[in-house]
Amino acid sequence: MKGPSERTLRKGPHPGFTAQVTKAVDQVRDYDRYLRDPANIAAVLKGLGYRPDDSKLAVLIGRSPKSDAEREVWTQRQSELDVKVVTYDEILAKQVCSLTGFPSLQVLYGTPGYPIGVTPRKTKKK
Repeated sequence: MKGPSERTLRKGPHPGFTAQVTKAVDQVRDYDRYLRDPANIAAVLKGLGYRPDDSKLAVLIGRSPKSDAEREVWTQRQSELDVKVVTYDEILAKQVCSLTGFPSLQVLYGTPGYPIGVTPRKTKKK
């Protein structure tokens, strides 16, 4: 898990995931390798209380791509990985949908009308 402010895509002639995403993916792969190594079973059992049989690998990082071009790069690069890259926007959208019952909503958080890191001003009571 990394922060929502982390950039996820790099631009240029060969666009793709940033170094931060790549490092996070490598970290998750290392953890998975450690959990599957028979030499570590005692430590895993002591730490977790069980040995996971089938783990799904994922990284939570950054924000969702905004433009069509970025979404295309995201989809291509994600298809090449064995680790799911999930954004905070995806988590927020799923939570909003589960709370409202609507199958899909446009999340306004992080848009000019609802910027990230800006607390809404309180209006003075008269």
